[in-house]
Amino acid sequence: MNSEKTEKNLSARLYALKAFAIVTVILAHSAYTSVQNAFIVRLLGAISCVGVVVFFALSGYFYKTYDRGFLFFLKKKILWLIVPWAFWGAATYAVNFLQKNFVFSFIGFLNYMIGNGSYLYFMTILTVLFLIYYPLHKYDVFNYLMIGLTIASIILTSFDLLPYPYLNVFNWAGFFSAGILAKKYDLLKRWLDARPIIHICLLTLSFAGWLVLVIFGKKAYNYYWFRLSLVNEILLFVVLTETAFLLPEIAAKLLVPIGKITLPVYLMHMPIISHVLTGSLSDNAVMAFLRPIVTLAICVCALYAVRFVCEKLKIDKIVCKIIGMPLKAKDENVGSADPA
Repeated sequence: MNSEKTEKNLSARLYALKAFAIVTVILAHSAYTSVQNAFIVRLLGAISCVGVVVFFALSGYFYKTYDRGFLFFLKKKILWLIVPWAFWGAATYAVNFLQKNFVFSFIGFLNYMIGNGSYLYFMTILTVLFLIYYPLHKYDVFNYLMIGLTIASIILTSFDLLPYPYLNVFNWAGFFSAGILAKKYDLLKRWLDARPIIHICLLTLSFAGWLVLVIFGKKAYNYYWFRLSLVNEILLFVVLTETAFLLPEIAAKLLVPIGKITLPVYLMHMPIISHVLTGSLSDNAVMAFLRPIVTLAICVCALYAVRFVCEKLKIDKIVCKIIGMPLKAKDENVGSADPA
């Protein structure tokens, strides 16, 4: 396979991986813990812990400084995050005003926006990582150091020895560094070219190991920092990656439109997941599996509908920038900051 074709194939596979990852992120914020079956709750909880790891790793993989100065970097990276972050953060926070007993406070709003007690911690950590890594990402020793610090930080957090785990940059930086190193040494492209039987064997072994962990584990796997969280996340990361790599080409391409818009889906999904298939269906096991998929479908349809209307009205450049939606003519390469 020539280099250009391999690059396009890898791009489609990584968009598919993003699509898988955003489903697990939506799952993490759903009502699956209401299911009256401890194993299913443990299973879904374990799955829900991998999406953010995938997005931090991919953000590192596609991290760029552009070689055009720090101000240009800020415009391309930070502002591209901050505008939709501010819009969707304020919009999802505003839903609280529908509650009769809600009392607004500026400190509460600020905590919500930075992710201190809300799902927006990803945006804060990603912004901090972009800034920290700007002068240091090219040094291997720095990336290996960050991987080591993340392993140590996660272990310490699992013993409740570190506060504010979601806003602790060292709990995430190692995944970002791993992505940077994978890109530098072209690991994903080279791995994609491996024989299918190797991918199948690794997928089978990783899935079997993960299933054993869930079946015999004593913890409820709905938290990022239990004692075996790293094992859970690494095994599931491999499972999702190998699944994306083994997909038929047409299936991978069908997932590309979802993978392209994981940022706005992530930012807008919270109020939606709270009302999809809930109420009397909250404790239904089948609905627990379907809920994040239905929520994703609603978000995707809404976002593409908004872009379509805005294109007709010739305001798509402004609106898409505000909501974090890529323009229709955007380059096919995978974006560097799509989250979770």
